[in-house]
Amino acid sequence: MASRKCKQSSDRFCYVCGQFIFSKKRRPIVDSLKTAYLHYFGFPVANQDKKWVPHVFCESCRIILLQWSSGEKVYLPFGSPMLWREPSNHENDCYFCVKKTLGYNKKNKASIMNADVPSVTKPILHSKDLPHPVCPGSSSANILDDNNSDVEFKSISSDSDEFSPQENTPHSGRIK
Repeated sequence: MASRKCKQSSDRFCYVCGQFIFSKKRRPIVDSLKTAYLHYFGFPVANQDKKWVPHVFCESCRIILLQWSSGEKVYLPFGSPMLWREPSNHENDCYFCVKKTLGYNKKNKASIMNADVPSVTKPILHSKDLPHPVCPGSSSANILDDNNSDVEFKSISSDSDEFSPQENTPHSGRIK
């Protein structure tokens, strides 16, 4: 990648869904989330040593993955997450430079346009070809660690303030 810095920090975006996250909703990627991610999507969280990859989850993705990993029948709307590759330049291939977030707030966040750049593959909705994953089961294999015993679980629907996908994107869809 070119040596010029990105216009925005990668940690203003969710590693899972790619959505812009206000600071109060950013959550670090802890081991229990890495394990839940691995079981849900079938591959590990990667490239956390690189600056061109987000190092946080949004609150919505975090809660859904933790609920799912504890055995609840709750799913992300997509079966394939945002996939990150190193951008070749900051002009038209850097998600964080191309995506405009300045001037947005909680009320108009949903109107932030997704950046179409070659260095990312956007989330893909669940379908017949990409079904909901089967949880390893909380009774036989609880994948949460003791560090998250104080996690408060709650339901999130697509019309919740915490879950506000953009229209006409693979991230939109109803959580079942």
